[in-house]
Amino acid sequence: MNYILIISYFFPPCPQTASSRIFGFVKEFKKNGYYPIIVTRQWEKSINTPKKSLASIGEGIIHNVYEDYEEYLLPYKSSIRDWFFIRSEKSRFYSIVSKTLTLFNSFLNPIITKTIPYSNLYFVSKNIIEERKNQISNIFISANPYLLFKFGYKLNKKFNIPWIADYRDAWTTNSMAKNERLIFKFLYFFERYFEKKWVNSCLFFTTVSEIYVNNINEIINKKGITLFNGYTELQENNFLEKDEVDRVTILYSGSMYSNQPVEDFLESVQIINDFCDNKISVCFLGVGYNQIQKQRILNSKHYNSTYIELTDWVGKDILNKYIQNSDLLLLLSYQGFNGIPTSKIFEYLSTNKRILLYPSDNGILKEILSDSGNHYIIDSKSMLINFFKNLNHKQLPLKRNSNIEKYSTEYQVKLLIIEINSYNER
Repeated sequence: MNYILIISYFFPPCPQTASSRIFGFVKEFKKNGYYPIIVTRQWEKSINTPKKSLASIGEGIIHNVYEDYEEYLLPYKSSIRDWFFIRSEKSRFYSIVSKTLTLFNSFLNPIITKTIPYSNLYFVSKNIIEERKNQISNIFISANPYLLFKFGYKLNKKFNIPWIADYRDAWTTNSMAKNERLIFKFLYFFERYFEKKWVNSCLFFTTVSEIYVNNINEIINKKGITLFNGYTELQENNFLEKDEVDRVTILYSGSMYSNQPVEDFLESVQIINDFCDNKISVCFLGVGYNQIQKQRILNSKHYNSTYIELTDWVGKDILNKYIQNSDLLLLLSYQGFNGIPTSKIFEYLSTNKRILLYPSDNGILKEILSDSGNHYIIDSKSMLINFFKNLNHKQLPLKRNSNIEKYSTEYQVKLLIIEINSYNER
């Protein structure tokens, strides 16, 4: 049995998607001949805002050994920047200090490892390798945060153990992040030097779409492969039997971005509810934690609290209940961008619900939905209104096809192991 060391900032019980991705991978490694040793930070079981994730937790290292993997859970100690960020909503002074320290740390952390709040992930990993270097054949590092790739670079330099850089996003080639916040254009210009330096030492890299692979390839002289987040298991028999005249419930879960056309969607829903017999309710689950996107919905002239619900972050159990009670799951594509397979698509695919994509991205989202079942792909606002006019519950049961299996975590890890083995056997 080969041993593989995995370094990830996110891991259960953290509720974020990044946690689900790496946990799904960990559970599949042993089935493919690699026993994973995960090094991560400790998390509270219930975190409903990003700020709460930055609170200090833990006093010492927790080491658990399971049949499928073992884990080292490390304490997290808030930095000065974290302290101000957690309190940034209390006063403008705290907010300014938080932003200043964030910018300062963006320049300092790539240079001095010990200034990174989670640098203990590196030092503990180094100790593990020193104790078990004859066992560990590879290192797998899942970002973000992308400073983790610095740990891979340093460990490879010290121990000559090949490592894999797992991009969940596109880091300095992320054009959508640059459009969301202009500061990223400046930071990514600075960080590009470190991305090239660190990732050029890896065996190969992985990311979530072919377009991301090509964009990263332009600056990194390494092979890249596409690994979707994937779903861990398929749910069955959760379609709601309703009278056709009952209100159709549409669910959107997770983060929202400024280039997603939520206003057009809300206008279409308003038209149907005001002038048609069909009635629609919409829940934006978890969107409320982002104040900009929350206000964007609340300030829309098409917002109506009688049939639109907006919530802050929720736990997995609550999310599952909302999904169970919904009729359609909504994807809003990223206008002006292609090749972004939002992680929620795989969470959606695991359910027995049909998915509505609006508008079509004419890219990876359309491809996955067309390939995996009879989902709805709507190209324009007028088509969306007509779709809502004719929508009834008899149309909603999902018919999957066998292609859905290639979007599972199990299938994705097999692709990863094939690639690792091809290098290890040379």
